[in-house]
Amino acid sequence: MATANIYQLNTSAQSDSHKKTAGKNPSNHNKTRPKLFAAFQRLLNQGQQDKKEPLTAETTELVNALTHLQQKPGTTKERAAVIEEAVLKASSDSQLQYLESDSQLQYPEEEVINKITSNTIDIIRLLFKTLQDDKNIPNTMKQLLGQLHIPILKVAILDKSFFSQKEHPARQLLNQLTQAALTWNEVKDPHQDELYLRIHAAIQRILAEFKQNISLFDEISQEFSTFFDREQRVAKALEKRMQQIAMGKEKLEIARRQVMHEINSRIDGQALPPVLDTLLLEGWKDLLLLINMQQGQKSKAWHKSLVLMDDLIWSLEPKQNQNEQEKLLRLMPTLYRQLREGLTCISFDPYRIEQLFKELRTHQIASLHPTHQDNGERHATPTEALSTTRVQAQSNNVEEIVIAGPQFASFNIGTWFKITHDDGSVIRAKMAWRSIVDGSLTLVNHRGVTVLETTASILNHQIQNGAAQILSDLDAPLMDRALRSMASKLKRLEKKQA
Repeated sequence: MATANIYQLNTSAQSDSHKKTAGKNPSNHNKTRPKLFAAFQRLLNQGQQDKKEPLTAETTELVNALTHLQQKPGTTKERAAVIEEAVLKASSDSQLQYLESDSQLQYPEEEVINKITSNTIDIIRLLFKTLQDDKNIPNTMKQLLGQLHIPILKVAILDKSFFSQKEHPARQLLNQLTQAALTWNEVKDPHQDELYLRIHAAIQRILAEFKQNISLFDEISQEFSTFFDREQRVAKALEKRMQQIAMGKEKLEIARRQVMHEINSRIDGQALPPVLDTLLLEGWKDLLLLINMQQGQKSKAWHKSLVLMDDLIWSLEPKQNQNEQEKLLRLMPTLYRQLREGLTCISFDPYRIEQLFKELRTHQIASLHPTHQDNGERHATPTEALSTTRVQAQSNNVEEIVIAGPQFASFNIGTWFKITHDDGSVIRAKMAWRSIVDGSLTLVNHRGVTVLETTASILNHQIQNGAAQILSDLDAPLMDRALRSMASKLKRLEKKQA
């Protein structure tokens, strides 16, 4: 019997095999096999307590041939073709024979591999077809992961618990590699990308070293897990940092709107001197913003600052009687002291403070004698010409900003998207932040780096026209999803054939 070491893969083997089987009835081969769905169910239900059956000579020969095949150069498609057209064919004396003739693969006509092994080959082929059809996986990664077809087939032949044990080393590794590949973004040169290189290295090691030592999968799984866990920790740290920065900006913007709301609600529509605009909009505004950020709106300092602002505005209004005049005279020393303390706290120019206080006193003294005033007429400053109504509308209750529209309903923090840009480039990105001020969205890649800032309405439009899609079930182990999908397909096929 010729051994597997003379087995040679040739890219023309596929076409050669078709010539050799021409005129044969392929249905005879299929009729000898048990129904795939029943075989698949038996494999899934084979408990972990089952002992591994000793390998037959035929199975050992098949595994050796597959080992030789997995180490040969060539594409996954070429290797799969050889498996389908050659490996399942054997001699009538119950031995696999691999004959060398003009560097072409030859094989006898009869099948001797037992039916269980035959179904295992079909099921693994269907498994990898399911993985290849998964639209969530980038094409470059599909090609890379497809190289595991033969090694995984060997595992399934050697150890049927591969299907029933979720903790099986080979199954765990396949899950890890595909999970890492799901959110990977295509790059111009994959060989410059560390994640790609790690997955590539893991697969190449399996192709080079895996014969019958299934423990190799556990070793490689642990190594890759160490790397990938570290990568995820770094990504989460970067994502958290981005969220903290965004949160700080949000808090600042909300505080600014709240401050402007308090100021505009007091000066809107009133004819007040320009000195008041300067004091409030160039000085007191910053103090209110500082207090809001550090102590909040419920603090005593916030309340005290608003009261002082009310007193300052009242001090410039015409005094109608002696009681109001006396009140102003009593108030002025405290008012100036608190104004100076507040403006000094925000490092306001001391020289300008004195100029403003001098002008302020002039207006306050004038307010004691209303008949001497210019009927309150003054020209609006550029600052006052701002749309107070718009600012007030934006600075209303924060909860009203959060409920900005139904477009946010389907987009939650942590949702992954596949987005195709106008130039044809594709990115996979996770929503890591949603602004409560304007509803803008920040998306990061698998490294935690910001790759896109957009809005929910734009993203919704992209989903509707097919330029974007939500990647779902990314947390579920891909092997489990693939097996469930296979079971469903096989069950439907079984019903059609019944």
